[in-house]
Amino acid sequence: MRPFHLTLLASVLLLAIPANADNWLKIRNGKLLCPWPMDLWGLELEEPSSLSLEPAALRARFEPWVVHGINGIGFSINDLSPDGRFFTPEGRPADPKVAEHFSRLTQASRDHFLAAVVSLFPANREGWLASPEAYRTAAEGTARLLPKYYSTIFIIGDLFGAGAWPPDCPFPLNKPENIVEVYQVIKRGRSDVLIGVPATVVQRPAGLDAKPLFYVAESVDSLKALLAGEGAKLPAGVVAVPAKQFLCRRDVQGPYSEAVRAWQDHVERTRRAIQPPPVKAQGDPAGNELTEQEKAEGWVSLFDGRSLEHWTPLRSDWASWSVVDGAIQRKGPCGEWLRSKRRYGSFILRFEYKISEKGNSGLLFRSPLDGRSSRFGMEMQILGLRKDPPDADTTGAIYAAVAPREDAGRPAGEWNEVEIACRGSRIQVTINGKRVQDFDAEQNPATRGRLREGFIGLQDHASDVWFRRIRIKELPDQ
Repeated sequence: MRPFHLTLLASVLLLAIPANADNWLKIRNGKLLCPWPMDLWGLELEEPSSLSLEPAALRARFEPWVVHGINGIGFSINDLSPDGRFFTPEGRPADPKVAEHFSRLTQASRDHFLAAVVSLFPANREGWLASPEAYRTAAEGTARLLPKYYSTIFIIGDLFGAGAWPPDCPFPLNKPENIVEVYQVIKRGRSDVLIGVPATVVQRPAGLDAKPLFYVAESVDSLKALLAGEGAKLPAGVVAVPAKQFLCRRDVQGPYSEAVRAWQDHVERTRRAIQPPPVKAQGDPAGNELTEQEKAEGWVSLFDGRSLEHWTPLRSDWASWSVVDGAIQRKGPCGEWLRSKRRYGSFILRFEYKISEKGNSGLLFRSPLDGRSSRFGMEMQILGLRKDPPDADTTGAIYAAVAPREDAGRPAGEWNEVEIACRGSRIQVTINGKRVQDFDAEQNPATRGRLREGFIGLQDHASDVWFRRIRIKELPDQ
C-alpha cells in the first residue's frame, strides 16, 4: 500500500501547490527580508518528530521563544522521522505522514512569523541516498512539499551535524558543482525557495566580521560566486547568518532545555541593547503634553512629540519611522514595527491615529518581542476604508479573532481617538466614543491562552499612518 500512498501524496501536492508560491522570506540588496529587514535569531528544534502541531500546543511551544525575540527555528529533515530517515534510498519520502508533518510544520512557522531553516542532507553514512539521481529526486520533491505560503530556507548540506563528507559518498555536498546542481533542481520545483549552504563549505571572505553559521544566496550566480571564494566581500545577493545568532544542539554541553532558556534571555538582552540613532523632529511638537489632571491620575506619556525615546525597532536604524508635526509618522519603504521599551500587563492606553486611504496598520498590545503579534498577543486593526458589515479585519477588530460591534473609524485622513483597556483577561476598545469591543479573552476560543503581558506596538504594514497623544496608565494586575 505504501507506494500507492506516496504516489497519491505527491500527486495531490503537485496539483495543489503552484510552482511559484509565496515565500515570506526574500533577499534584497544583500539583506534578508520578512518582508521587513530581518536579523535572524534562531535555535535548533529538539525532537521535531514529536512536536505537536495542534494549534494551542504549537503556540505554547513557540511562545517562550518569540517573547524573548527568537524568530527562527532549525532542524535536519531526517529528524522529523522517528527512525531518522526522511527519504528512501531512492530519494522519495519514506512515510507520507512524516512528509505531511513537514508541510504542516513549515506552514506553522510562517503562520507565527518564524523562519524555518531546514538542513536537507546529512553527511553521515546512515543518511546517504543511493545515487546522484536520488539526491536530485529528494531535493525537487521536498521543495514541492512546501505549502503555498511559507518562510523557509533550504540548506544544501549538513548544517546541524558535526561530520565531514567522506569522499566515497555517492553525492558529497561539500563539492561546489554538486551544491550548484541541487540548487538548480530545487529552483525547478519551486523558484522562490531561498537556498543556503553551511559556512564550512565556503572559504570565508577576509572582510567578513562575524563567523557565519550559513550563507543564503538569492540566485545561482550569487551562489557560484560565493563558492568560488573570490574577493574580500560577500558577492551581491548573498547574506551571511552569524553563528552567534543561532543555537545548535551540537554546541551545547549539558541539558539542551537549560541551554534554550539561557539562549532566550541572551537573545532578549542582546536585541534590546541595540540603540537606534536619534530622530530629528520636524514641525510643531505641541499637543502631546499631559494635563495636570492626567499626571495626578497616573498617566505616563509614550510620545513627547519630539523624539522616539520610548520606542525601538530592535534595529540600528528607524527605517520608515519619523516624527513630523507632533506625530509619529510611518512613511516610505517597509520597515520593522515599533515596540515600546517596556512590557505592560493591565493598563488603559489612549492614542490618536490617522491613516491614508485604503491603508492598513494596527496597534499591537501584549505583544512578544518578535514573532506574529496577532497570534501571541493582540492587534487592534486600523484600516483606511470602511467595512460593512464589520468582520475580524475591520477597524477596531482584534485582528483575525474578534469583529468589532461596528466600524467606528472616521474617513481616511481624519484623526481618530482610541482607548484600549486591558484588565486581566477583559479587553475593551473604544473608538471615537463608541465601545466596539468588550469581551473576556479567556472565554473566547479565538483569544484564549494569549499573552497577558507584552509590548505596545505600532505596526508597519507599508501604509502611511500617523500616531500621536499616546499615553498609558498602568493598572493593578487582575
